Amino acid sequence: MNLHLSAAPAHGVAASLEFVGADPLAAIRVPPAVQPPAGSLQVQAWEIMQLLEDVRSPAVRDAILHLLRALSGRPLPSPDLAPLPRSSQAAPQAALEVPPLAAPVLPSCPAADLSEQLHAALLARQSGLALHYQPVVDATNGALLGFEALLRWTTPDGNQVPPLQILELAARANLLETLDFWVTQQAVSQARPWLQANPRLIIAINVTAALLSSPLAVSAVRALLRANGVNAANICIEVPETTLLDQRATNNLAALRRLGLQLAIDDFGTGQSALTRLMDLDVDVVKLDRAFFMGRAPGAQQASFLGAIVDMAKARGSRVVAEGVATQEDALLARRIGCAGCQGFWFAGALSASAAGGLAKASMADLPWQAHPAASR
Repeated sequence: MNLHLSAAPAHGVAASLEFVGADPLAAIRVPPAVQPPAGSLQVQAWEIMQLLEDVRSPAVRDAILHLLRALSGRPLPSPDLAPLPRSSQAAPQAALEVPPLAAPVLPSCPAADLSEQLHAALLARQSGLALHYQPVVDATNGALLGFEALLRWTTPDGNQVPPLQILELAARANLLETLDFWVTQQAVSQARPWLQANPRLIIAINVTAALLSSPLAVSAVRALLRANGVNAANICIEVPETTLLDQRATNNLAALRRLGLQLAIDDFGTGQSALTRLMDLDVDVVKLDRAFFMGRAPGAQQASFLGAIVDMAKARGSRVVAEGVATQEDALLARRIGCAGCQGFWFAGALSASAAGGLAKASMADLPWQAHPAASR
């Protein structure tokens, strides 16, 4: 494979791919380690090429192609190649490999059709995938703290596919990591002008263990931040607590935090979560599960339980955000127990990227929820 990379100011890194011979990686030889100047648009391309050193895994090859697509800002051709032979040493890593780019072979059924449509959408052959953004609001004064990026998909026939079903389809079609790459790239690039207008905002991005277990996870995020000129401190990676059970994911999360990104634990307080576990979590943000709010008036015992979570999180150096804040009572409860932020329909639902951008540039007094009784008092 001859891989030609060139700087493209309007789109980040542009790449053209030409495959030669039976072994598409045999022709690659990384030039002497002369790194481009700091800030160069070719830095991220150089980093990717370094990953090819002594690597013959088809999984890594495919992951590199995924990343090049994201960095180029436009679709690149998908290679139609037979799988490379796998060595016996590679077998233990099979569960961690990046899914291939070729369309998966699926049974003839509606789910298979949707999976094929999702694959096409990720390759930018058709529109429909989008990110919406739900505001995160200061529990005390109603200031805008940031946004959580939420995945939305409208199929070509106009149907809205629920987010959980999108993830199920992606998992079935071995596209979870590709989807994570797409979400991360979109969120970082769309948030760039918002952060220029309001550098204090935090953009939360949900990713799965599929991406965080990838050998390219840290390089991919670093490259996307550099290509878009976004400060790592403005990005928060949001994961469920179960992701921390995956050692490779945990190692990559630690590396991302060393880059300056923040880490949030989502849906805390239900399922596997427990107060004793909270003291072991080294995270920036703990997000209380929406089941504690959603317009339900909690009893004294539940309010005490939530207060204990907040106190322990604060003792650990973490901020707490209440999710599912749907009523004035929810907002007042979140403030009373000491939450730093609130997220929910009492303030705003998920907004289009253009609407979120308008909020990012608005003054605090012009934020629509400031008219709510519990927003600013």
